[in-house]
Amino acid sequence: MPKVFFPRTPGKGIDVTPEEMKGRIARFNELPEDKMAFVDHSDESRRRKICFAISPGNTGGPAAISVPHGFHVVMITAGKGRRPPSHSHPYNEVFMCLEGKFAIYWGSDAEEKGARGEPDLVLNQFDMVSVPPGTMRNFECMTEEPGKLMTIFDTFGDPNIGVVVPPDIYLKYYKPTEQA
Repeated sequence: MPKVFFPRTPGKGIDVTPEEMKGRIARFNELPEDKMAFVDHSDESRRRKICFAISPGNTGGPAAISVPHGFHVVMITAGKGRRPPSHSHPYNEVFMCLEGKFAIYWGSDAEEKGARGEPDLVLNQFDMVSVPPGTMRNFECMTEEPGKLMTIFDTFGDPNIGVVVPPDIYLKYYKPTEQA
């Protein structure tokens, strides 16, 4: 089968100064940690380091790159056995293992599979998976050393809107407290 070449348009690109590029650079070791990212962080067994590399307008959290994009990029550092509560998003969520090894759980029984340590998939370094919208999911680091996981939220809006959690997780972490 012959290779198909797509047409190109002749022209000149724009010049960007180093100063203009500063807001478009994210250095991993300088990413701001979002310690308030999730309510479940109060639970030691669920704690993980959340750093937004890209979040348009900082809608997802404080980010190194906040200029407009059609997606968010989050860097997660997690110790062995640390996993978020099961949840679903109204958009695709992509996971890529950067260091270590991560178990990925999905489906309506993702929380139970996580508790039993029965992953649907194991991601090794640079492996990637795209979990579809509406699918319950969670993950956990499987290695003794903390692992690094990159996640991409396939939305340009606030990635926290429309997140669904199982009823027991809602009652434990998210139920609004009654006003006295």
